[in-house]
Amino acid sequence: EVLWAVSQYPEGAIYDEVIALLPNRRVHSIQPRFAPLIRKNLLRVLPVKRVGKSGRYQRIVQIVK
Repeated sequence: EVLWAVSQYPEGAIYDEVIALLPNRRVHSIQPRFAPLIRKNLLRVLPVKRVGKSGRYQRIVQIVK
C-alpha cells in the first residue's frame, strides 16, 4: 500500500502525502514500511526535502523506475 501511495506522486512524496492516501491505516504502522522498500531498491530518497504539515522538513521518496 505504501508503494502504491508513493506511486501516485511521480515527482516524489513526503510522509504526510502517503498518510493522506491511506486513511484506513494507523499512522505509526506506515512509517516502518519505508526502510524495507528503500533497501529493496523499490523506493529512493531524493536529495532534497519538503516541508510537511508540522512545519518540519520531510524526506521525499520516489518510485524507482
